[in-house]
Amino acid sequence: MDWKYDADGDFTQTSSQYEDRAWLHAVIELENELIFAIYGRKDERMTKETYTVYHCKFAEFLLNTFDADIVEVNLTSMPTKYDSI
Repeated sequence: MDWKYDADGDFTQTSSQYEDRAWLHAVIELENELIFAIYGRKDERMTKETYTVYHCKFAEFLLNTFDADIVEVNLTSMPTKYDSI
């Protein structure tokens, strides 16, 4: 799966099945920490499948692309205060 970076600074999937189903956006950038929020479409509720695919595939993308720069990646099964699903 591939990702595109849009004009709003969000990452979204480019695969036909998941394209524009959700967006990951950096909401907190500290010296050694970066937190991404997930935003869903306004016209439909995000499914567990989409939530899972976006989180897992984005973590895979980060680890494959920035392996020398990342110490750890944390995921949560439940939305956080930053998310809008």
